[in-house]
Amino acid sequence: MNDNLFDEIDKYKKDFPKIDKDLDYIKKYEFNFYQKFAIFLELVFIFIGIILGNVFPACQQNGIYNSVCKSFNFNILLAIITWFVGFIIALFIFGLGHIIILLNMLNHKNK
Repeated sequence: MNDNLFDEIDKYKKDFPKIDKDLDYIKKYEFNFYQKFAIFLELVFIFIGIILGNVFPACQQNGIYNSVCKSFNFNILLAIITWFVGFIIALFIFGLGHIIILLNMLNHKNK
């Protein structure tokens, strides 16, 4: 153990992936209709979650009576539930699109 700890870290460390390489890889990838629709649907669910969180606010302070609220707050729980449901639906549709791409690749390979 003559090595310094920092020398040992330098020996085993890896560089972080470059963002340009990742963006180039994504640009080469072509999305089909289902995958584009899933991305669009997720963006729609994000906006719906924000709108629902504002339309149905959570009661922050009760007034004199329990049924009356003094101040309202953004309903983050409703927004998170909407975002999660949207993510699951979009993930399912995106996966379906990816399966279609894989089946098309197998079909072209077998011809």
